[in-house]
Amino acid sequence: MKLLKATIIAISAFTAAICAESKSDTTLDFYVFLPQNQYWVQATPIINEDGKDRVLELVPEKCGWYYRRYVNEKLPSKVFIHADNDETMAHAIGFRGEKGANTGKAPEEINLNALFDIYKNSFSFKNALYFIADEEKASILQGIDFGWYIADPEIEGDCQYILTSVIYDTDASLHGAFSCGPNWNGALTKAQSHTNACFYPNVKYSVIATDSAEMPCMGVTQGMVEPTLDSASKKMKLTDIGRKCFGTQADEAFAAMFNQTDGVNEASCYEMHVSKSSDNKWAFYSDYTYVNGLKNPVAGGFFPVENSNENVLTFSPNQKQLPEARTKRKAEGPIFYGPELRKIDSTEHTPIFNLFCSGPGWDKGYNCNGLFDDGYETELAIRDSLKLGQHDCIFGWSCDFQDAAPEGTPIYVTGTEKPSSPAQGAAASYRWTSEVDGDGNGGRNHHFCSETHARFKFRKNATFSTSGNDDIWVFIDNKLAVDLGGTHLAAPAYVDLNKFLPKATEGNEYDIDIFTCDRRTTTSNLNINTNLYIYQIDVFKIKKEERFFKKCSVITKDKCGKPIDFVCDNPENQFHDRTITYLFTTDPTGSDPTKTIISEAEFATKPIQLDGAINVSDPIHPVIDQNKILNSLTEGSYYIIVKIDSNQTILSTFTVKGKAAIAERSAKANSKTLHITKSGALEITIATDKFSKVKHYAIMDMKGQVISVGALNGNTTRIKVPTAGSYIVKVGKSYKRVNIK
Repeated sequence: MKLLKATIIAISAFTAAICAESKSDTTLDFYVFLPQNQYWVQATPIINEDGKDRVLELVPEKCGWYYRRYVNEKLPSKVFIHADNDETMAHAIGFRGEKGANTGKAPEEINLNALFDIYKNSFSFKNALYFIADEEKASILQGIDFGWYIADPEIEGDCQYILTSVIYDTDASLHGAFSCGPNWNGALTKAQSHTNACFYPNVKYSVIATDSAEMPCMGVTQGMVEPTLDSASKKMKLTDIGRKCFGTQADEAFAAMFNQTDGVNEASCYEMHVSKSSDNKWAFYSDYTYVNGLKNPVAGGFFPVENSNENVLTFSPNQKQLPEARTKRKAEGPIFYGPELRKIDSTEHTPIFNLFCSGPGWDKGYNCNGLFDDGYETELAIRDSLKLGQHDCIFGWSCDFQDAAPEGTPIYVTGTEKPSSPAQGAAASYRWTSEVDGDGNGGRNHHFCSETHARFKFRKNATFSTSGNDDIWVFIDNKLAVDLGGTHLAAPAYVDLNKFLPKATEGNEYDIDIFTCDRRTTTSNLNINTNLYIYQIDVFKIKKEERFFKKCSVITKDKCGKPIDFVCDNPENQFHDRTITYLFTTDPTGSDPTKTIISEAEFATKPIQLDGAINVSDPIHPVIDQNKILNSLTEGSYYIIVKIDSNQTILSTFTVKGKAAIAERSAKANSKTLHITKSGALEITIATDKFSKVKHYAIMDMKGQVISVGALNGNTTRIKVPTAGSYIVKVGKSYKRVNIK
C-alpha cells in the first residue's frame, strides 16, 4: 500500500513537472518609434512604468525603433516615454506622441494594460503593439488611431549620417614630420625603434638630420597645441612643447599639415559614415570599416585616401596633383584590446579602455604622457594601473589565438590580407598585413592629416570618446578637450561634457572640431563613440515649421562641410536673387523624368496643383495639405522636391501602403454584426445582430481607460458618454471607434 501511494505521488509530481514545462510564457512586446529630431536621436529613451524608470532596448534590425518586452508580467497602466537626461520629464511623450508634446500640454498617459486588452482578440494581433511617436511619420501613414498599430508599420528611421572631413594627403618623402617605423624585433633598442625607416635627406620641413636619429615626440605627447582654437580660422597653433616636435621650421611645418600646400600635400574630402551602435550611441569604428578604393576589399584601418585623383580635382580643379602623396607603404590591421579592457564601466557605460587616459575632458584616468610608444611598456602600465593579472590579455598581438578577440573578428593567413579558416597556431592571425610588393593591395596610403568641423546641441550627461593613432586633437566650444598629440599606438581619450562645459545650456549649439594625423607606419586607426548627434550643415538647409518655410533660412557650406551662414537679420531679401522650383515625383533623386507627376515647368505655369493640395504661389512659403494629397494617391512613395539654384532636397515624403490603424483594422472581422452610431448629444447606440451570444459591452477612451461597461439590452443599446471625443466600443471580440462631437 505504501509502495502504491509512493508511486502515485511520484507520477503526480512527474505529471506536474511536465505540465509546468509545457506551459508557455506569455510574451508581449511594446515597440516605440521615436521622433526623428536632434533631441531624440541623441537620447537614451526611458520608459516610465507606473512611476518606475527603465531603459528601452534598441531594436538592432529596425532603425529608429526601441522596445520593452513583458514576459509573464503585469502590464503598467500609466506609461510615459522620456529622455535619460530629462529628469523632470518636461519633454515626455504620452499617448499622442510628438504631436501631443507639441501642444505644450502635459502628455496623456499610456494605459498599456488596457490597450493590450482591447486589441488582443483582433484577428491580426500578434502579441505586439507599435507606437509611432514621430508626428510626421504618423501623419504619412494616416492611421485613425494616430500613431498606433497592431501590425508592423514597416518604417525605419535614419540611423546613419555623414561627417565630411578635409584630408591633407602627404608622404614621408614630402614632409619630414612623417616617418616609417622599422620592422620591429626584440633585438631593437628603444632608440633604434624610434628611427625613421624611410628617411629622405632633402625632404622639406626636415625633423631629423640623419637616418639613425630618433624621431621626436614618440608616444602620447600632451601640450603640443594651444588650449584654445581660433574661432574664426579654426586652425591650431603650436606651443613651445609642440615646436620641439617639428624641427627648425616648426610653425610653418605644422601649418602645412592642415592646409593645402603645393608640393607638400593634396587636399580632398572624405565622408565618414557615423552609425547608431548597439549601445545606442553614435559611432565611427575604422576597425570595422571597409576602405574605399582598394583592389581587394579588406575591413579595418583608417586610410581615407587610396585613389584620390578624382577627389583632388573635385576639391579644387587648380590643385597641383602629387602622385608621391599616394605612395603605398607597408600596413598592418588594427590591434584589438583584451576582454578585461572591453568590459563596460558601470558608471560611464563605456568600455574601460576608453577611460584609461586622463586629459582636458576627463580627470579620472591615468597620466598617459609618454605611453603608447612602446607596446611592452604600455602593456605593463595598463596591467599595473588596472590591477590585471599576468595572463589577462592586453594587446591582441600577445593573445592572438586565446579566444580573446571580439566576436566576429575576421581571421587572415599570417602576413597577408587573405581570409583564413579558424585560427590554427602561427598560420593565421586576427590582423591582416599588406606588403608593398606582396599579394593583395600592395600596402596602404599612409601619411595624411584630417580636420572635421561640426556642431552639436548640448545635452546633460553627454560624453565623447575617441581612440586612434597618431595625433588626435578635439576642440569643443573652441577649447581643447582631447589632447593625444605625438606619434603613438592607438590611444584612448574621453570627455565628460557635464564637467568640461559646466555653464553650457541644454539645447544650445556648440562647435566640435576634430584634427587627426597618421604620421608613422604601420597602423592607422580612428574610432569615435558619443551620445551626441554631431552634424554639419548640408549644401543648403531649409528650416521648416508646420511645413512652411521660415524666411531667411538658406545656409550653404564650403568644401567638406564647413558652414557659411547668410546674414539673416533682413528676412525679406534673402531669396530675391535665388531660383526656387518644385517637383512632384516618385523618384527621390528627381532625375527620372518618367516618374515625374508634376514637373518644374508645370508648377511654374500653374503653382496651385491637385485641387489646392500643393500651393507654391509664394515659393518661400509653400502650402501643402497632406490629407488632400494622400486621398488622391494610389499605393507607393511620393516626393516633393525643392530646388534652390543648382541644389535640391526632399521637402516632403508621402507613403501610401494601404495599411489601416488599430481601431479600423480590428473591427473588420465582425463589422457585419456590430454597428456603432452617434444617436444623440453625447450618446452612442450599439446595434448587434447576435445579442443572444454577446451579452456585454465596454466603452473606453483613447487612453484605454474604461468609461463604462454593461449588459446589452437586445439588438439596440443606447449609452451616454461624459464628453465629446473619440471612443472605442468593444462587444465580444469586435471593436469599433466612434467620434462624438
